Amino acid sequence: MKAWIGLYDDQINFNSMSNLIERPYDLKVTTDYLNFLSETLQHHELLTQNHHPSFYDTCFTTWDFQAYSLTIDELTYTAYLILRNPYESYCGNKNTANLLLAFLFFIRDNYRLGNPFHNFRHAVDVLQATNFFLTVLEAHKSEWSIQFSAPERFALLLAALGHDLGHPATTNQVLIQSDTRIAKLFHNESVLENYHQSQFRKACVPLLEGCKLSLGEETIEYMDKLITRAILATDMAKHDDYVKELDHFDNKDDSWENKVMLGSLLIKSADISNVCRPLQTSVKWALSLGEEFKQVNQLSRVIQGEASCLDVDGCGFDIKTITADEAVKRVKGLSGSQMFFINRFASVFFKKVGENIGPIGFLYEQLEVNRRYWEAN
Repeated sequence: MKAWIGLYDDQINFNSMSNLIERPYDLKVTTDYLNFLSETLQHHELLTQNHHPSFYDTCFTTWDFQAYSLTIDELTYTAYLILRNPYESYCGNKNTANLLLAFLFFIRDNYRLGNPFHNFRHAVDVLQATNFFLTVLEAHKSEWSIQFSAPERFALLLAALGHDLGHPATTNQVLIQSDTRIAKLFHNESVLENYHQSQFRKACVPLLEGCKLSLGEETIEYMDKLITRAILATDMAKHDDYVKELDHFDNKDDSWENKVMLGSLLIKSADISNVCRPLQTSVKWALSLGEEFKQVNQLSRVIQGEASCLDVDGCGFDIKTITADEAVKRVKGLSGSQMFFINRFASVFFKKVGENIGPIGFLYEQLEVNRRYWEAN
């Protein structure tokens, strides 16, 4: 419900829905501003962490990434650790670490923390999944011919982080049917995905400014295109198109266009991979997405004057600690909603991903384990 703040406001308000739909034009982050933040604040000191540094050695290197066990500060630090090496390789700024953290704080603040699902936690989860996929592909380079260059890997990691930036916890359909300005701006086509990529690419400009000397303008432009294409691939309205692309995907073709397609498939896989996480992790994402869909349905009724925004209740329990068995007992229809998503979207897609991108075939294997649980419950 927090995502609805200012739904009917015409005044400028950082958290308002009306401000949200103007912000593709108005996002302000410059090189000077980011440098000012990194030179003025020691961002490491702003992070409160409950774990010893050694905890992170295995925290984000396992497929059973426990995003719900981490605080927002710990998620920020996890994102920093994933992005640190590629960024430091190219950025000549003496204040590199603090500059990257300043960027991550800015991105974190532009995700809407009131969203049940499309929030900074989801962003870091997709970042971790993408990093995991890239690491697995590199580990199998003797048998997997398409390998990304270091700048390409960096671009895909950035795309994963920013793929839902500014998400309003609603859907393209609601925005289009409500005749919103943002829908008109993007001609009713991949409205939110275009919004995310336009906003995030602006945020990346000052971050990558310090990389131009080592990477060059041409590589930076190429990274920008890769980020754009990867984020646009997350539009679920295009899901069936990507399933068809997998039928024609050549896993031995390392041309630019085929690498862009592979990168898009990896980001898309990461974005919906919550159904492929180990069950006790997967169920937490299922619950949070269900909460957001419940709010989207209520928002549609509020807009139509059929309900009040006060009519939606929270889930009434702590998603962070709940088990799959407890969730099935508490949430009517949970198994059914999971089976719908698996049957309609995930099953065929991840089966074809495994057939065409062999090193990440484990996704389909785990999906089938989860499917058997949901079918039985």
